Amino acid sequence: MEPTVSPATVRAILAYAAHRCIPIGIEPRESRYPFSEVADLWSRVERISGDTLVGRRAAQLAPFGAFGIVEQLMLLSETLERCVHRLVSFYPTVNEAFALTLRARGDSALIQLHACDGGKIQVAYADFVLTSIAKRIVATSGDRWPKIILRRDPSSPHLFFERAALRMQLPFADEELCEILQSVATRRLHDNQRKTTTQLVSEIVLHRLGTSAITLGDVAQALGVSPRTLQRQLIEEGTSYRAIVESSRRNIAARLLDRRMPAKGIAERTGFVEVRSFRRARRRWSDRG
Repeated sequence: MEPTVSPATVRAILAYAAHRCIPIGIEPRESRYPFSEVADLWSRVERISGDTLVGRRAAQLAPFGAFGIVEQLMLLSETLERCVHRLVSFYPTVNEAFALTLRARGDSALIQLHACDGGKIQVAYADFVLTSIAKRIVATSGDRWPKIILRRDPSSPHLFFERAALRMQLPFADEELCEILQSVATRRLHDNQRKTTTQLVSEIVLHRLGTSAITLGDVAQALGVSPRTLQRQLIEEGTSYRAIVESSRRNIAARLLDRRMPAKGIAERTGFVEVRSFRRARRRWSDRG
């Protein structure tokens, strides 16, 4: 099944096209769009406009609230760290083709954007996503927002800001309401996508690999079930949590190796603490064929 994208993304592209008098010939709708259709739309608008900043400009035309429940979760979070973790967990409600990760690098915190299939992301599309996120972090932070910088790294586009800012208390916090909305968001992920438990767990693992140690309990909490229930569901589908993590690491590593990423970078992205641990796993995968 092809991944889908929130209609808010298309509405922002159409708003930009209308402002620049670019004929598109697409009518906005309330239902989600196939990812390939949206990617083609970005290519057309970028080519016709000749504007290298089309993604950033379109992001400014998407009002707060356009991307739905994930924005409310961000707004009501107690700290910026919780805000970003919820964004990472529930970003598939906006775009099923991309994944976000939060990682630390020295004194900086990075929000990285990845294509779920391991491919490259169009510059305009990456600009749009990251600018939209930066804009929403500013909105949720009130008048104490951190300085956020966007990096157009071809292999890993990202935002970065001071790591200490993650401890910042947010002015609109309501964790009790946020927990209720999180349960709703979890059900929407499951119901709207109609995916198996294995697929849902795989997506969560993919989103969080490399950000922190992710356990079965963490995934169960994100899905709104007990660890025992999650284990039972995976067994019924013929797999296990450990097998999913192993498969996710192997698939991500294979794609990054094809792109000639250094072993250290692959180890970080796939959640290995040390490069030698990644190399041992790679030998194990090779032995299995």
